Amino acid sequence: MKNWSIDIRIRFIKEDQIVYGKGVSELLQCVDELKSIRAAAAQLGMTYRKALKIIRNAEEGFGKEIIIKKIGGEHGGGSTLTEFGKELVYHFKEYEADVLNYTQRKKEDYFNDLFGKQCE
Repeated sequence: MKNWSIDIRIRFIKEDQIVYGKGVSELLQCVDELKSIRAAAAQLGMTYRKALKIIRNAEEGFGKEIIIKKIGGEHGGGSTLTEFGKELVYHFKEYEADVLNYTQRKKEDYFNDLFGKQCE
């Protein structure tokens, strides 16, 4: 089973609404790197409007600001993550890695005997 992988989706859901998951985390990481929601949206192949909706939804779900938006001016605008936003991204990445590592190990425990050598 070493060549096989598991696809696990981790999502934070509040009142039947997806608030946070891998896609939101990737958007926030991109905003943090590029310092721009518009540039992050373009890089991820989504509209600026969709990116804003995703960010607003996450902020409403958590009840906390995730991004600080600076309106353009002489030196242009930009966006940065709040301290909560940075911690959210960091902890989600760590949690996701732990969950995927755990599921990979458990997959081998449960399925190696069932699939045998043909799946290695």
